[in-house]
Amino acid sequence: MFTASGSVVTFERQVPSEDLGVNDQQDVEVVMAPDASFVMTWEEVISPSLQTVSYRRFGVNGTFVATEDSLLTGVRALGENYSLVGSIFDPQIALERNGTFVIVVTHNDSTPNATNLLYYEFSSSGAELVSAEIVHSGLNFSQRLGFVGKAGDNFTVAWTVTGNGADSFFARNFVGSVGVGRDGNDVVGYTPTQDELWVGYGKLGQSLLMDNQRLTRLSGAVTWVNVLTGDFDGNGTEEVVARVLESGEWWHTDGTTTTSWGYWSPLSWLDVKAADFTGDGRTDIAGRESTSGEWWVAVSNGTRFTNQKFTSWNPTLTWVDVQVGDFTGDGRADLAGRTSGQWWVARSTVTAFTNSFWGACSTAVSWLDVRVGDFNNDGRDDIAGRVSEWGQWWVARSAGSSFTNVAFGGWTPSVAWADVVVGDFDGDGRDDLAARVADQLWVARSTGSTFTTTFWGSWGSRQSPLYVGDFNRDGRQDLAGRDTATGIWWVGMSTTERFNSYFWGY
Repeated sequence: MFTASGSVVTFERQVPSEDLGVNDQQDVEVVMAPDASFVMTWEEVISPSLQTVSYRRFGVNGTFVATEDSLLTGVRALGENYSLVGSIFDPQIALERNGTFVIVVTHNDSTPNATNLLYYEFSSSGAELVSAEIVHSGLNFSQRLGFVGKAGDNFTVAWTVTGNGADSFFARNFVGSVGVGRDGNDVVGYTPTQDELWVGYGKLGQSLLMDNQRLTRLSGAVTWVNVLTGDFDGNGTEEVVARVLESGEWWHTDGTTTTSWGYWSPLSWLDVKAADFTGDGRTDIAGRESTSGEWWVAVSNGTRFTNQKFTSWNPTLTWVDVQVGDFTGDGRADLAGRTSGQWWVARSTVTAFTNSFWGACSTAVSWLDVRVGDFNNDGRDDIAGRVSEWGQWWVARSAGSSFTNVAFGGWTPSVAWADVVVGDFDGDGRDDLAARVADQLWVARSTGSTFTTTFWGSWGSRQSPLYVGDFNRDGRQDLAGRDTATGIWWVGMSTTERFNSYFWGY
């Protein structure tokens, strides 16, 4: 160490100490705080095919604050430990004025030709606070770190991505400790082969890049069903719940902790829906038991579910197109179902559903793509459906206590319309429809009384389902989809009149 004038403060000494053994060290990174304390991190070569990253905190004049430690002990998936397979290398470090620091490393796992980025956050004493995978690669995509910077609770990472024969440069700002975006505009997926929940989200100002994180790891010894998202604890951000088929136990995770929230009898449950049925700002779960026809609601109190019987539907009837929506406009989610051409609505009264007949539809035709949305912007959800035989769209428009059927236009019946979704794609407050025809995206914009269908852009050969969300927070909803062949996510950002497609992540 040297003073500002170049005078020696501390003579050179071997770093790290003798507890490192005989491994080779390389690629050293050092950051210094205003008080002259500093943190050092480096690669440690365990074998020709295995590297790890070590770090050490130093006080003023180069004194050791804590013993050397290694990051190869494991990384948390936002709260849950999992085995870290493979090498970690190429460390980048950033130090805050208060002494807290972050280290971001490259991780080479078992995916061929793929590397990921891992994040570790530490207290001023060098204790690990949290760690997570912040960028996950698909097949044949590799990351190479370039820069890490930290300011307050935020930090910035810049890196190069190599894949498909081209290099791209990315920079991303992370707000606070690593966590899920969880504002209703994220994509959550479950990988049954690995028993993991993943979330892909974009933060404000990061419209062209998806944050891809492992949310948690689920037990592989049971069968997971009904993986649902919602604001179950009422804190303004979304979480994930899932049910164990064998025991009926509901588990809840917010990305930091995973806890049991209650049980359902391990029976045959139909039409399991997540919505706020009580109007208290917390998401609940409703399900219909197939034998009795009873609707039960797992009502959230913010920390667990309490099961309440809300109503029954005749189990001898065939109920189809069961939908959830606020059909009365009172701020509470209701249920709607169709049987023998009749629409029935189970209206929530906070503690129960009240069943009533709301209208009829033709039984002489086949109905496709039945969807819920507020197509006339009156604060009440409506139901749209398309006649298979001639392509006409009809909207069952809610009047608060009944439906009125209104013809809303049509689509060519000879065309294979796929992935029909609902969203306010032009930002006018009225829900629209979007669909894919081969490699094209089409939108049926609602005028309040009809749909106007126009071409909105190309979508390449991507064949996965379409997902809706306002991914760049501009007030217009966008589309996202994954190329199943490459694992790459693409996003179609709405410009009010078309979708501009961008690479979003993998």
